[in-house]
Amino acid sequence: MALSEFLFVNRCPVCKRKQVGFDVCAACRASLAKAKNPSAATVRGNMRTYTSYSLYPYENPTVKKYLFALKRSPTKELVRFAAHDIAENLIPILPKNAYTVCFAPRGKKNVRIYGADHMKLVSKQLAKSVAYIDYEKLLSRRGFTKEQKELGFDERRENLKGKITASKKDSAKEILILDDIITSASTFISCADALLCANPDAHVTGIFIATAQRSLKSAENV
Repeated sequence: MALSEFLFVNRCPVCKRKQVGFDVCAACRASLAKAKNPSAATVRGNMRTYTSYSLYPYENPTVKKYLFALKRSPTKELVRFAAHDIAENLIPILPKNAYTVCFAPRGKKNVRIYGADHMKLVSKQLAKSVAYIDYEKLLSRRGFTKEQKELGFDERRENLKGKITASKKDSAKEILILDDIITSASTFISCADALLCANPDAHVTGIFIATAQRSLKSAENV
């Protein structure tokens, strides 16, 4: 197939099969539905113990393709799919409070390479989808950091030390941090601790698309 044919044929953003339209295809939706396993885990931070919720096990091959596509090419269709998936399957697990949603900020190098912070887009879309959730950009990442996936557990924590900053928001009492995957929980802990430093009366919860189950041994079905 010529390159021009490949580029201009409608394809599923996850599996790249040809199809009508640009939404996640029926086969990938079915595979993700089968893989879905909402779970909760307790994460011990430096300031408090937090709860995180996750939708999929990362080890599933379709889940890996889905997250790869979302990271590399966050199309509006894929962003809507991710936000709807979270709104339908994780948000109902939480107490029905007024929430402020923010996102774990991506490294500046990757934002430059891929043109966007995919979880910022998903966070904004989630706030549009759920009436009692508002979006705020509460977290920032400063300076240069190595990619977390290239580092070991202790190195991940050291890599983010002093690099995550948070804004004060008096109205933000229940804060959701969105991220794509939780592995060692280092990024989540850095973000959650920073939020508590700025907003000591807030309650912080993690919302993740996937969990690397090998890392969070305390995960349990919800």
